[in-house]
Amino acid sequence: MPPNMLAVTGVIPFSETIFLWQSLLLAAILIAVTAAGYFVDIYDLLLFSIVRVKSLRELGIPESELLSTGVLLINLQMAGLLVGGLFWGVLGDRRGRLKVLFGSILLWVPNRSGDL
Repeated sequence: MPPNMLAVTGVIPFSETIFLWQSLLLAAILIAVTAAGYFVDIYDLLLFSIVRVKSLRELGIPESELLSTGVLLINLQMAGLLVGGLFWGVLGDRRGRLKVLFGSILLWVPNRSGDL
């Protein structure tokens, strides 16, 4: 059989069809995992935007400073995302992604344990 069955017969062999579906499934899984990571970051920012005014009022921030304080906090969050992404990305390239992932989780868990 010729190596390029599609060009000769117009039919893709079954083994190549299975490989194609496996490749598409792997790509879909990678996209879903990546999207989940972005969702966590965006959800954090969205959640803060929803509760920002009420939270700042409960902290005793005067009405005249709500907007400027809220903008400052969002800017600090964005800067944290940028610096954290650069830091953990470079560290992940040097040390290995799995080790860095577990390291970031170990740093995150004690900080979130008070929320339980």
